[in-house]
Amino acid sequence: MDIGQRLKQVLESRQMSGRALALKVDVVPSQISKIISGTTKPSIDLLQRICEALNITMAEFFTEEEIYNQAADKYIQDLIIYYDESPEKKKAADKLRSMSIEEQRAFARRHVKAGRVAESGVEYVLFSLDETIEQYKSLPSEAQEAIAKVIRLFAADKK
Repeated sequence: MDIGQRLKQVLESRQMSGRALALKVDVVPSQISKIISGTTKPSIDLLQRICEALNITMAEFFTEEEIYNQAADKYIQDLIIYYDESPEKKKAADKLRSMSIEEQRAFARRHVKAGRVAESGVEYVLFSLDETIEQYKSLPSEAQEAIAKVIRLFAADKK
């Protein structure tokens, strides 16, 4: 894995500049720039500080989990922008905004899974549905209402 490219991906997903990261980890901006360009490698200590500043673990930095989280975050942001287009849909966008990052990511992953249902077969659908229902039931009532509203609006738009 190219650490510089990975760092660049994470920074872009968080809409953070190398300069802002450098300030957070107390290094000169050129050091972050050199890491991104691949001309230098960070020490373990610096990489740990970078991960802390980006609010991820080192394991997430080196695994695809962070990539999935980035995709989920982008998906939620796209939904929020889409639902902000009308007053009726704006309420759903506000509900999505009120969810924690973990709830948003879980919602995005369930949504994406639901989109793959046709490719996956009945057994996967039933498993996914049971899993989704359990996760849905574990959410606070406000989050459940937000998800239900978004799904209704999304379904109405697909007709």
